[in-house]
Amino acid sequence: MKISNRVNHQKSELYFLLILLTGIFILIFFIFKPFLYALILTMVFATVFGPLHRKTLTMTRDKKSLAVLLATISGFNYYRLQAIDREGATLKRGLSVANGKLITTFASLFSFSLSA
Repeated sequence: MKISNRVNHQKSELYFLLILLTGIFILIFFIFKPFLYALILTMVFATVFGPLHRKTLTMTRDKKSLAVLLATISGFNYYRLQAIDREGATLKRGLSVANGKLITTFASLFSFSLSA
């Protein structure tokens, strides 16, 4: 009788521990939920810019602070220039369409044709 009572007690302790751990993990998830995006983005950036950092580290003769600064600036500028290039191409397409519409509207106001 004592052995079965002890087994039941151990099972209930195990179930209580599992329920308690599940609750703790759920609470931890809700605490870290606002930071998950930043943590994942940090891991991606560390993976992407790792080789660049190693290259700048050899160029700066193992001066870590300077290597981090140069890698950050060059990585930021690389992506910034790509974004500017994409925006410039979009702006160029938009302006050519806008000029075409502007000329057509101006010609229709004065009732003459621009075609030769």
